[in-house]
Amino acid sequence: MSSTTIHTRYPLSSITLYNGVTVAHFGVAAAGLVIAFSRWPVVGWLLGVAYVIFAFVQTYLIMPLTVCPYCVYRTLNDSRCVTGLNLLSPRFS
Repeated sequence: MSSTTIHTRYPLSSITLYNGVTVAHFGVAAAGLVIAFSRWPVVGWLLGVAYVIFAFVQTYLIMPLTVCPYCVYRTLNDSRCVTGLNLLSPRFS
């Protein structure tokens, strides 16, 4: 029999880990673009920087504006989702 835990308030360590891995993912992808375009370093760096900007805007601006308002964590009192974005979302609207 499996036991499931329902979190209504994720610990800060989970939020830090989640966002740390997300930012690391952005960095690895940008580095991959720079390496992939090593023949044309300017193109690789431009694409890498453009990707990082795009990823941050999508994750930390557009998602809190479009997804978070409809999330259950936004309606629960004293809740915190694993991304922590439900705490930022009300500040954007």
